[in-house]
Amino acid sequence: MANRKIIALTSSVFFGLSVLGIGATPNNHKELKCELIQEEQPSFHNADEKARYDKLVEEGKEIEKEKIRQEEENRKREELEKQKAEKERTEKEKTFILTFYTSLDCENGYGAITCRGQKLQDGIVANNVLPLGTKIQLENIGEVVVSDRGGADFNSSNRLDVFVPRRHGESESHYYNRVNNMGRVKVKGTIIE
Repeated sequence: MANRKIIALTSSVFFGLSVLGIGATPNNHKELKCELIQEEQPSFHNADEKARYDKLVEEGKEIEKEKIRQEEENRKREELEKQKAEKERTEKEKTFILTFYTSLDCENGYGAITCRGQKLQDGIVANNVLPLGTKIQLENIGEVVVSDRGGADFNSSNRLDVFVPRRHGESESHYYNRVNNMGRVKVKGTIIE
């Protein structure tokens, strides 16, 4: 690094220093002391020393450029990760449209089992887009699991057909009417996994 030499200067200043807070006027001049910093150039004994010095200066500039490039890359990567996390969060939180189905043969082509052959039970939903096994937390309902597939109405990630179990001793007609009278419901939910 080059040596620095400090040269002290004294000058009389008559006006224009109110910005500096000195308040000088043509009739009321003030002395202003300044320091001028002047870089002193290194002296070299031969051309090889000068070449090595110049090379080190250039390498220092390249290192600084690389450092700036790395910082910019890191900043961009962090921004992309932040955007990805926000996108994933908003994709997982959505409003679901729910309908309800029974285990009756007229509504479920497989009878009282899922498309995988498991017994239908409380907490099972049908959807044709979300992977089987996807867990969803639904407001005022609780956790449900995509364990079944449905008709063409369920070809959207926000459409769920919720299985409703039959009550003990409930007739088929009462069960069918009770579930089908539940209609369509919109609820907020979060895809857990």
